[in-house]
Amino acid sequence: MSFGTPHYLWLLLLLIPMLWGLLAIQKRYERRLQLLARRDFQPLLLPSWALQRPWLSWVLLLLAAACLLLALARPRLGFEWKDVKKHGADVIIVLDVSRSMNAADINPSRLVRAKREILDLLKVVQGDRLGLVLFAGVGFIQCPLTQDMQALELFLEQVDSDSIPVQGTSMGQAIRLGMQALQAGTEAGSVGKAMILISDGEDQETDPLVAAQTAADQGVVIHTISVGGQGAPIPLPDGGFLKDESGGLVVSKPDETILRQIAEATSGHFLRSVTGDFGLDRLYRESIRPPLKETEQSQRERVWNEVHHWLTGLAAFFLLSESLYRRCRTRSRKASVAQPRATLDPMVRL
Repeated sequence: MSFGTPHYLWLLLLLIPMLWGLLAIQKRYERRLQLLARRDFQPLLLPSWALQRPWLSWVLLLLAAACLLLALARPRLGFEWKDVKKHGADVIIVLDVSRSMNAADINPSRLVRAKREILDLLKVVQGDRLGLVLFAGVGFIQCPLTQDMQALELFLEQVDSDSIPVQGTSMGQAIRLGMQALQAGTEAGSVGKAMILISDGEDQETDPLVAAQTAADQGVVIHTISVGGQGAPIPLPDGGFLKDESGGLVVSKPDETILRQIAEATSGHFLRSVTGDFGLDRLYRESIRPPLKETEQSQRERVWNEVHHWLTGLAAFFLLSESLYRRCRTRSRKASVAQPRATLDPMVRL
């Protein structure tokens, strides 16, 4: 037998303080009984169940805890050689969260619509890993590469235009952060690397084309999506709209030129979203998945026979048995209380 995570075996030492705690509770209970009556008279005043230590209950609880702790260590009984296909992709979604993404030329807003489209994408992902990078005036990695789409969905729900306090659009820095996330999280089995850049196209001189060329040199394809329609004013958090120095209303219009150039530099696709339909799921099925299917590789790997689920089931059995045993003790306790107590012999009273 071997263990997948043997460091969890140290947790078995917790059984010692657990047993000590059970004994301490029992000692406290016995001291309280001595305050009621001397030990010699306790059998005459109290039912038998009140004087017995619940050894069976303790054993069942300790066995259940031991099984759960062993299950954490992932015990394995042997292994089998199986052919495993490797065709996973690593995809980083780079999302613009600057205030211009709050413009409402796409209903209800550019950012809200982008989040909805990403959620639709998560529903069609098949065995790939996705990550999320946010950017405005600066950028940061909101979620590293993961196959847990539910976790990524939770991260995405927290995204708004206040996620980054520094306003602006540092697209070049965002692309470099996406590359950093890919390099830090890419596994050996991944045969595809892609980036999906969603923005309204403005940039604050952070050399996005240079960053895109660097990504292309490392085999990363960047697909870009331009968000926005004919343009709309930028709402402010405290109400009203953004104005320039002369007091005129600032109207945000998508800049498709830089986004198109980024896609061309990396052999990616450029998409325009005017009505709000990004087509992320279609982009994934038609442009990201097909190349991976052509490069599927079959490797012979050892697949261990995990038995932790048996230990988990055994722990549940012990807990259920302890619950039934405690219920039986409770019933016997009620029955003994309902029975009339025998009067003490006069000699005993003396």
